[in-house]
Amino acid sequence: YMSMQAYSSQTMASYTSAIGHYCKINNYGDPTSNFLVTKVLEGAKRNTPNQINTRLPITKEKLAKLVSSLKYVTTSLYEEKLYAAMFCLSYYALLRISETTFNNGLTDHAIKFENVQISKESLVFKLHSSKTDQKQEGTIFSLSARINADLCPVSLVRKYLQVRPKLQGNLFININTEPVSRSQFIKVLKNAVSFCDLHPDHLSHSFRSGRATDLFQSGVLESEIMTCGRWQSKSVRSYIKL
Repeated sequence: YMSMQAYSSQTMASYTSAIGHYCKINNYGDPTSNFLVTKVLEGAKRNTPNQINTRLPITKEKLAKLVSSLKYVTTSLYEEKLYAAMFCLSYYALLRISETTFNNGLTDHAIKFENVQISKESLVFKLHSSKTDQKQEGTIFSLSARINADLCPVSLVRKYLQVRPKLQGNLFININTEPVSRSQFIKVLKNAVSFCDLHPDHLSHSFRSGRATDLFQSGVLESEIMTCGRWQSKSVRSYIKL
């Protein structure tokens, strides 16, 4: 399944490891140590033996173009507001795609409507868990309103919430109340990237990469960028593109 979803071999190994860990701590035995499972993972790794990080950053300048393109690549005003909020929040909060979308039955890290507080001046929300928050202690984010309303995450999320159906659950949902899926987000981003005539290697993680790059170029220390993006290792350097 993960191979058909075009997940990298590293992502497949990470998800498999998480399943194994969950089974062990609940005394279910470890199905991931099965011979067939290990061989499938080895095969996936061999198919991408020299995988290079070609992710290109979505900087603030590119973000502006992508948000402007949404009126042309989405099918309704609701979708335009939905994805404008998702794009800008992904950039400014350095969010992973698993933190904004429904992940098809895998670990649920997505922002919940009931964990969001918003005013004209600020947006505060809590992630109940994340890839690097294995103890599920939660992380609180606080974003201030920006002068440029067209790229202000507070303004765009507020405009989205004005049209969003009033129900709890995932913050980002379609007009039919179904959560926005990973594949839906990737499709809209891909269409926006194409419309703006940007290189196709601008992917979902490019929002994190772009924000990290912009922060670094503005003089923010690497250690502070790690804190903002919740990186726990020097892997942050692969996101900073100079």
